[in-house]
Amino acid sequence: MKPFCHEFLEVLVSVLHNSPKHLVPVILQTMGDIAQAMGPTFKTCLTVVGQELQQITSIVTTPNLPLEMVEYIIAIRMGILDAWDGIILSYKGDSDANQLQPFIGPIFQILHIVSLEKNRDEGLIRSSMGVIR
Repeated sequence: MKPFCHEFLEVLVSVLHNSPKHLVPVILQTMGDIAQAMGPTFKTCLTVVGQELQQITSIVTTPNLPLEMVEYIIAIRMGILDAWDGIILSYKGDSDANQLQPFIGPIFQILHIVSLEKNRDEGLIRSSMGVIR
């Protein structure tokens, strides 16, 4: 599978914005899984995937949203955190881990958003802890 990871990521990024909404969290989680599987070779994809994650982080909840929409946003946030977790793990033990530096702010931004979320569930907290560890 490793030889095809770049192509998988390209397809996932290209379909992310045009996918049915129930697939978006899964696509995000899959990006993290692929990053982890790629290991150090993920470096070439970091900028594109990191910018996508940063852009999606801007989705916000409001007090009057229907429960279904709140649950969807929570699922997206879990997907973002799972993606960052996989990306961070792909750099484990790599001397180029400093390439993550431009994304430290966005990573802390999503963690801060989750810390303020009144509707967070166990899965969202677990995904947050995966990034922090």
